[in-house]
Amino acid sequence: MKKGKKLSIIMISLMLCLAMLLLSACRGQPADNEKQKPETQEEQTPKEQTKEEEEESAPDDLSVDLGKGYILSAPGQFPIVDKPVTLKVFQAAHPNVEDYDTNYSLSWFEEKTNVDIEWMLASGADAGQRLTLLLAANAKEDMPDVFLTGLGRGVVEAYGSQGILMDLTELIDKYTVNVKKLINENEKIASMYKCFDGNIYFLARYYETIHVQHTQKMWMNMDWLKRLGLEIPKTTDDFYNVLKAFKEKDANGNGDPDDEIPYIAFTGGYNSALPSYIMNAFVYSPVSGSKLYVEDGKVKVSYAQNGWREGLRYYKRLYDEGLMDNESFSMTLDQAKALAAAPTGNRVGCKAGGTVDIFNFSDPTIHDFETIPPLEGPTGLKQSPLEFWQPSPFFFISSYCEHPEVAIRWADAQFYDCIPDLKEGNFEWLQLWYGEEDVGWAKAQEGEVGFTGKPAVYKWLFNWGEIQNTHLYETFLINMPAEWKELIATDMGVGYNQEKILYDATINNYRPYSVDMTLPTMSLDEPTAIEVSEIGTNLTTYYQEMMAKFIRGEASLDNDWDSYINELNNIGLERYLEIYQQAYERTVN
Repeated sequence: MKKGKKLSIIMISLMLCLAMLLLSACRGQPADNEKQKPETQEEQTPKEQTKEEEEESAPDDLSVDLGKGYILSAPGQFPIVDKPVTLKVFQAAHPNVEDYDTNYSLSWFEEKTNVDIEWMLASGADAGQRLTLLLAANAKEDMPDVFLTGLGRGVVEAYGSQGILMDLTELIDKYTVNVKKLINENEKIASMYKCFDGNIYFLARYYETIHVQHTQKMWMNMDWLKRLGLEIPKTTDDFYNVLKAFKEKDANGNGDPDDEIPYIAFTGGYNSALPSYIMNAFVYSPVSGSKLYVEDGKVKVSYAQNGWREGLRYYKRLYDEGLMDNESFSMTLDQAKALAAAPTGNRVGCKAGGTVDIFNFSDPTIHDFETIPPLEGPTGLKQSPLEFWQPSPFFFISSYCEHPEVAIRWADAQFYDCIPDLKEGNFEWLQLWYGEEDVGWAKAQEGEVGFTGKPAVYKWLFNWGEIQNTHLYETFLINMPAEWKELIATDMGVGYNQEKILYDATINNYRPYSVDMTLPTMSLDEPTAIEVSEIGTNLTTYYQEMMAKFIRGEASLDNDWDSYINELNNIGLERYLEIYQQAYERTVN
């Protein structure tokens, strides 16, 4: 050791000893029973701390002063700021939330976080237009700090790359706990969030709810089936025979054999439009309008496959024989509800979709409808496409936001996974989810069970869709793991227990036949996004138009199919698939 270094160490040691003597003098001498034996040399040598001990001894207070007049607490700690901070937030108001300024959940969340919200609310009908105008104008005096509403990914990333919306990457890494955990624990999710430029411009609502993973369900009138002595159909041929019996044998038992409508499809419902459920017996047909999917690493579209033609041939048979309502291409949800509530009784035998949305919960006829498993097609295909969660923009920050670190912490708080708390009897965060205790929710009583048969933790005290002011109908940045709704009591106090019915139907009838060919959400640069959007819109318009013509017989599936495929390619199908193939390979590699 060099002489200078040795002297420095001696001097430091002497100064430390002097400081210890002074400190001892200030504290006073210990009592006789407090005196310790002289320490050995070994005991005087400082013991090196382990990493775990260092973390335990680290200060709990990691708050920071950003020089903005408030102290920001450590990530995950509450309140977020020591003094109230106001954020201006744009949102499409839920029609069944009475008043955002007095809503119980929002008031509780403001008190919890110390973040006050100045709401810029728009109706669902004009939210999209207002949002587009705000972003296009980019006027500081009109822009909110935060957008908490849905918008297309391409639009959000285009404005993000232009600097109108903030890059959230560093904010997420520096200030979040819950968002960072979700992204870091799942590489698939992490890759889907990133923009083509490597940045992240939005957060999305995350959910693993079981029933939304398979919304292409078929709901059949079991009362009609039993009245006619029929079994649940297993194949497309069986299904055809059931529909034929519904039409010809007075299935509703009112004495009129001609007023039954075996099968209906309509727009405005929960995935109730054509082609839906039946098409999957012939070709993989995801619920998305684009019909894009990946098979063995190759990007495809359902409507260009030969199985699509055979599926349309089957639909044409139903149409020609009056087994499918001939108004199914133009029927609306309200018109479908009218058929279900006809003066002579329900006229509908079965309908596809995520729920039985043609009945009110109070109508006892809704209990007659149950789901049937996927049909087996003529080639043995029997499948239910998995609808994997995709990150759709719901939260993004304006470049004019003066408190982005508060905004991202506010978002991160909404992502809090409170399942461990609920299991331990801590119900605090249900106040964000469902409002005031004994108004929006209640603790489960002894003996009440959840969907899986295990003891329930809580239950709802509201009917979905009623106007109330205690909660938000989950219209925030939810983080809903699969286990979330399994904690709800089976008997939730409503006549038609939709959550339990959907859960059981999915687990029993669709999960066993789940097939995942999901094309993940991918980011495209602005010129490519514009190109693919234009081609995609034209392709969707054309294939849907031709689907109706083929089924109605206005075009021939035998004579006009090749012309149909050629026109798809003229519109740009090959280029469309090429773009997505390249993006897919970038994403997975």
